[in-house]
Amino acid sequence: VLYSDGYNEFAAFVYWTLKYYRHRDVRLLDGGKHYWTENDFPTTAERPTVTPVEYEVQPPDESVRAYRGEVQDALSRDVDLVDVRSPAEYRGETDVPARASGHIPRTVNVEWTSVVRECGRFEHAEALERPFDGADVAADGEIILYCNVGERSALVWFALSELLGYPHVANYDGSWSEWGNLVDV
Repeated sequence: VLYSDGYNEFAAFVYWTLKYYRHRDVRLLDGGKHYWTENDFPTTAERPTVTPVEYEVQPPDESVRAYRGEVQDALSRDVDLVDVRSPAEYRGETDVPARASGHIPRTVNVEWTSVVRECGRFEHAEALERPFDGADVAADGEIILYCNVGERSALVWFALSELLGYPHVANYDGSWSEWGNLVDV
């Protein structure tokens, strides 16, 4: 079970990474540690007993990951590109860890916070779908998500792929940190 403080975006990034490497039994604590402890759910300091098992490494699941070249190709195809950063980041009004500010051409902005409630738990299905429907993102189409370094987009990837069951969602983990530093785009 993965969790982090705050809105669980870093735990979602680890979850996404483990799914990329085809780990089957991975879970994300809805609401993270903060929600768990704020609601006085039980915790322990005891060390768990872990039984070693044989584990066969699998090749990565490339369907959940988008690379820069795939994003460039998507610009000329019918792919929904979704920037999940804040509207200010999307518009280029904030300092970013890149040489350029702004967003990848042809993207829509659906802020990552739209998939979580203030308490840190995920929104219910209808509320999860609403901002993507409003941005004309096709549930059954190909979707590529990005943010600055892939952690917020991994949280949205989890919401769309794991909670809503959208079949073709990829996380561009190079995100704006890579794209905004490219000379040729």
